[in-house]
Amino acid sequence: MLCLPRPTVDIEGEETPVLLYDTVPQFRDFLWALYAPPNELFQETGMERLLNVAELSNKYCFFSLEAWTIDRIHSLVRECVCAGVLHSVTPYICGRILHVASLCHHQQLQEVLAKHLAMRILWYNTPPESILSIAEKHGLRTLIGVCYYRQLVNMERTTSRRNSSAQTVFSFPINNEKRMRFSAARDSLLNIWQQIRSHPPPLSCEGCPSHTECELSWQLIWFEACEMDEIHRQDSADILGRMKALMLWLRKAMADVPSMSMPCKMAALDAITQTRDKVIDGLLLHFMRAA
Repeated sequence: MLCLPRPTVDIEGEETPVLLYDTVPQFRDFLWALYAPPNELFQETGMERLLNVAELSNKYCFFSLEAWTIDRIHSLVRECVCAGVLHSVTPYICGRILHVASLCHHQQLQEVLAKHLAMRILWYNTPPESILSIAEKHGLRTLIGVCYYRQLVNMERTTSRRNSSAQTVFSFPINNEKRMRFSAARDSLLNIWQQIRSHPPPLSCEGCPSHTECELSWQLIWFEACEMDEIHRQDSADILGRMKALMLWLRKAMADVPSMSMPCKMAALDAITQTRDKVIDGLLLHFMRAA
């Protein structure tokens, strides 16, 4: 029933005990789940206890207990999402939930946490390092790209006194291979921004009687917005920060553009959102191309 680690030496007996490397709190919670009466199991249970139970039930192949626990965790996360309080859960706990969801192959829970953590890393300055190790372990490509991107944007830039050229300074340990990839990824992101600012997202809006006029107004206001000082930051790889500022500026500016119909204005904002999401989904590729 219990799948234990196999000893390195194939000898049985008291002289060769099975070593378990789990912590005392983990085993305490695991044994609680195994032996607690049913009425106690369905009482309110803390997230950390459920995570401990899920990890050990997965590790030791208690499949029914694993399924029960991951469903409880999923229910708690859904409640947090519906109440709008998931952001108050610490990044450490969110990372553990993501890890457990990946271990237990709970796709829906994994997607919710990966998306939530990506948002916190991109827009709320959550440190990416601890989340990156989890994302890399489970091959979560979009989240890996988001973590790399945040590390890149967080780099400090200094100016060399000798040649007045910019040098990239890393605030975290990095080897030469990764340094080269990050530097090349920065150039790749700058090229993407040039493409974005030079080509307004297509304006798709069915049923607008003045769609041609709306498209022309959309292009004019787009190029005007991309030249604003707060958006066109010189020599910056933070293209998502630029796009966020761009969306905020356009949202205000289009309210005063009578030549665009309301459906086309909404379609324009939706087009920017789709472009931004496409950039986020493809972030990892910039670092892979540079390898």
